[in-house]
Amino acid sequence: MSGHPGAVEVAAGPVGEFPAGTVRLVLASGRRVAVGNAGGELFALDDTCLHRGGSLACGHLDGQVLVCPQHWWRYDVRTGRRLGQPGLRLGRYPVRVVDGEVRVTVPPAPPPRSWRELLLEHAREGIPARGGDR
Repeated sequence: MSGHPGAVEVAAGPVGEFPAGTVRLVLASGRRVAVGNAGGELFALDDTCLHRGGSLACGHLDGQVLVCPQHWWRYDVRTGRRLGQPGLRLGRYPVRVVDGEVRVTVPPAPPPRSWRELLLEHAREGIPARGGDR
């Protein structure tokens, strides 16, 4: 189990449902987690792409690289780092197999962001707020 307080271990499914090259979405402790098998190595990463929030569980594996289906951002499944921008990293979670079942340990999800936080983020990105179009 992870050293994070409140971490929980959840069942992702039988190991037979994770053949090499597959990725599936698992809902765990309020998080969306992409769980997959990259060439025999099981992994678990945050499901949400850091670019525009695409579901990585809907992406495809190219060796040890998970590719977002929306804009082709690529992540190393061993580290969670975005290729070409190693400062950007997805959350990565421990995976183990117990009695033929894939299990993932995740910390609890962070609290939802307020409208204020969301609007400030959009302002910093230069995206105009909707609703006041003139």
